[in-house]
Amino acid sequence: MEIEGELHNFVLVVERFLDCGKDQAVRVVNDLMTARAQQFEHVVATELPALSDDLGLSARAREGLEWYVEQLQKMMSGTLHWCRHTGRFKEPERQGSRRRSTSRALAGSAPRRHGLCHC
Repeated sequence: MEIEGELHNFVLVVERFLDCGKDQAVRVVNDLMTARAQQFEHVVATELPALSDDLGLSARAREGLEWYVEQLQKMMSGTLHWCRHTGRFKEPERQGSRRRSTSRALAGSAPRRHGLCHC
């Protein structure tokens, strides 16, 4: 949960805010993130087409909106991929020597914030 001194992790925030254990915090975060993803899918599938019709958007405006939605989907997909494959949010004991070598390599450098992923 705490990697290289950073405490910006959604699970840790929920754990502290709700005064609960890590397992419950993980379930809460998973439920919230799942609900947000489902809400996004619903908006894209039903609300945006209806809004586009209500506003009488031109074909060009609809294409622009579709492009923007695709960019959001790519960003979410990329963030999920990054979270799953970088090891950034694995427990320290599971990171083993990689974490120690990374810590040594970063010693003395300014802390970096990755910003997008709070999973």
